[in-house]
Amino acid sequence: MTWKRMAGTALLAGALLFMSIPGTAAELTLMLGSAAGGELTLAVGDHLWVGASGLAPGSSADLRLRDPGGRVVATARMRAGDRGEIPPELLWRRTGVVGCDCSEDTAAGGAYTFHTFEEAELALAGTQWTVELVDGSGKILASRMLRLERTGGLQVYFSDASGCPRHRLAPDEDVYVSFRGPEVPRSARVFLVADRPAWEDPLPLVEVRLEARPGGEVIEGLSGPLSISLVWPGDPAGGRTGYFAAVVRTDIKDEALDLLPTDRRLSHKGEAGGPKSFEEGVVIREWSCHHN
Repeated sequence: MTWKRMAGTALLAGALLFMSIPGTAAELTLMLGSAAGGELTLAVGDHLWVGASGLAPGSSADLRLRDPGGRVVATARMRAGDRGEIPPELLWRRTGVVGCDCSEDTAAGGAYTFHTFEEAELALAGTQWTVELVDGSGKILASRMLRLERTGGLQVYFSDASGCPRHRLAPDEDVYVSFRGPEVPRSARVFLVADRPAWEDPLPLVEVRLEARPGGEVIEGLSGPLSISLVWPGDPAGGRTGYFAAVVRTDIKDEALDLLPTDRRLSHKGEAGGPKSFEEGVVIREWSCHHN
């Protein structure tokens, strides 16, 4: 999460303009951690969102990510809307950090699949990648270099007791939220709410934990580089199932917390988040695979 963006992480949108075809402007929009000095950088463990504009309405285009060796490792085939725009698409989730879910999630493996943020940083920090916009004929309309770096901010995510990311849990498992990075706050307010296919603003933050305060649970004593907090004990009876999301606020002095701010969207659903809120989703149900 570094829900920097939910999902998660404070995200910065950089619009990149390219004149690749005479008389035609194609634009790539990347949701990234920073663009200092003109160099686009993404923190290892953050989500990579990519959108586009300047295309013909209804036209087909591919968003591609190439690794340092030039191999295509992620692609999304999209259709431009009536205004020639492709909304931000999640092209690379957490730069390959899949966490410690049961073996069905990690069976595919691959050179860019990691259990933890630390594993991913050892492999990816300092590497150069390429993001491309390709039209239906295979012509590259726009491209941009992207550098991966260690996070300089805060990453928030569901995890196990050791801080390894989790995206799906069994009903009897404990639910933890981890705070990672050099900017871990001393305290945070956590809401657990029902996840939704679509989120609208303003959205009431209705707690799903019967024992939690309506205004969310305040977690104190956090510190970097990693703090792990139990937020929802497991259900021994196995009756707790569904899709859930954590909404984490680090600006807990703001008392108007019954509604999400109007500039918020749930980051792991495809839209950029803001600098003071982080969100992430988890599925709780019975699974047929064994946990690692």
